[in-house]
Amino acid sequence: MAASVCAPTPAQASDIVIEQTLSPRTPVFVAPGGIAGLSMTVRNDGALAAPVVTLRAFAPVLPRPPLWLFGSTTSPRCGAVRLVDAPIGGGASTPAWEFDLTDLQPGERITCDHQLTRAATATADLLLNWHVALPADDPGPAGNSATWVAGSLTHLELTAAPTCDGDPGPGTHHLRVTLRNDGPTAVDSMRFGACLPPFPAFAVSGELPGGCGANAGPPGGCFMGGRGWTLAAVSPGQAYSCLLALSTPSPPPGGLNLWPVRILEPYASGPLRVLDFDADRGRVELSIPDPPLQCGAPPVPPTPVPIARKPWLALVVLLIPLIAWLRSRPRTLR
Repeated sequence: MAASVCAPTPAQASDIVIEQTLSPRTPVFVAPGGIAGLSMTVRNDGALAAPVVTLRAFAPVLPRPPLWLFGSTTSPRCGAVRLVDAPIGGGASTPAWEFDLTDLQPGERITCDHQLTRAATATADLLLNWHVALPADDPGPAGNSATWVAGSLTHLELTAAPTCDGDPGPGTHHLRVTLRNDGPTAVDSMRFGACLPPFPAFAVSGELPGGCGANAGPPGGCFMGGRGWTLAAVSPGQAYSCLLALSTPSPPPGGLNLWPVRILEPYASGPLRVLDFDADRGRVELSIPDPPLQCGAPPVPPTPVPIARKPWLALVVLLIPLIAWLRSRPRTLR
């Protein structure tokens, strides 16, 4: 009788983790025509060794020759990055980059350093979502993927805060929307906004002094329609802000989260298409706080100040009219 082969249980298998020190994206700064290093650290948290670990990142549609090239590695146990046609199910495949690590022991950590070259004609930054392709039966999905972005890159932050700027009237609430560029790459003007819910219970407008302007349409396609406004170009270290007016009959207790709006990648910077290495900050909710910000409140009346604060001063004040009357009486000669 043939001997049976038992597969290892999850507690006995290898557990591969891609370490990522910067979240949600690890940046690799490289200008068109430049070369940079891409470093990745992988560890085995499982109980068994992994003879071969394959990491894969799906590639965009690539011209021939590709505009991004991975060069040699200085890590002896890390293979070179190769371009393959990776299966995606249903008999279909898509271009992907992948490389192998060999003999990753339990508790061991390996760092792979690869050279990344960007062609001078590569106008778009590169998004690399690396994931563990082998072993396919990894028991711990947490840590099986990590994201790198490579290119010119920048970092934008979109915020919205209640304000009394623009003197909002009754039933209207103003928000100051600010786009800040923490660099290192300047961005051209862009739209922010989003699709509208099917039955919006509010009105929002940028057509007011210092406002964000007329509705320019949302930054992405919307089935039910949407709204959007144009933000000016922003250089690194600078910010642009404008006002939006929100109108609603009466916000419910707890405030009213009206509408999440966003900016969309990639951002334009002249001929370049730039990615953000912290894209989570490109989204904000337009909301009315609870309690709403009180603007234009009537001035507080001044507190009356007593004429006299000491008893003897009050007596002097009372005697002044009597002294004036006595001095005004005609004098009688004797």
